[in-house]
Amino acid sequence: MKRLVFLVAILSCLLAAPSLYAQRTKKRPPKGENVQTPESAVAKKEAQREAIMEDYKMQKKHLREIQDKETRKRMKRNLKHSRKQSWGKDIPWYKRVFKKKKF
Repeated sequence: MKRLVFLVAILSCLLAAPSLYAQRTKKRPPKGENVQTPESAVAKKEAQREAIMEDYKMQKKHLREIQDKETRKRMKRNLKHSRKQSWGKDIPWYKRVFKKKKF
């Protein structure tokens, strides 16, 4: 009886295994539909990204310009302090702790 249960469990695992590792196939667009070439899609996305970045830079510049001199100094000091405090924090703690020392 135990062998039968074991055999059924093994067979069910073997039958389920191919479906677990199957990958989805990409859907193809229907024929006759206008499809963008990858190059034009990439160029369009890049242009859109550059427009967003340009807008962001203009907003950042405007924010700096409307501050008085003392506020700009304080902003600069706070930015330096925050960079110093958060240096290397983007690396996981276990990589920082167990890395080789360079001295």
